[in-house]
Amino acid sequence: MSKLFIVIVDEAGSRKAAYEKLKRSFDTAFMHRDAAILVAAQKAVSQEVAEAAGIGDGDDEVSGVVFRLGDGYSGYTARHLWEWLKDRDDE
Repeated sequence: MSKLFIVIVDEAGSRKAAYEKLKRSFDTAFMHRDAAILVAAQKAVSQEVAEAAGIGDGDDEVSGVVFRLGDGYSGYTARHLWEWLKDRDDE
């Protein structure tokens, strides 16, 4: 089973670029409503995901945070997010 991460980029204008960077490193990257990016990876750690998204304090980097998700999540949102999560459970 993959580890799940959620990436939150502070600046709305930088989210698409961070998502594109993540897609190059993690083909599982999933943008949810321009609010958050989810990543599934077998062996990555939060720092690797942050670096792949371009999160840091350099001039060409963005501010944001990466959290590793645990086993539980709940809520009400678009079906495509639940389908993406189910597909990761099946890996």
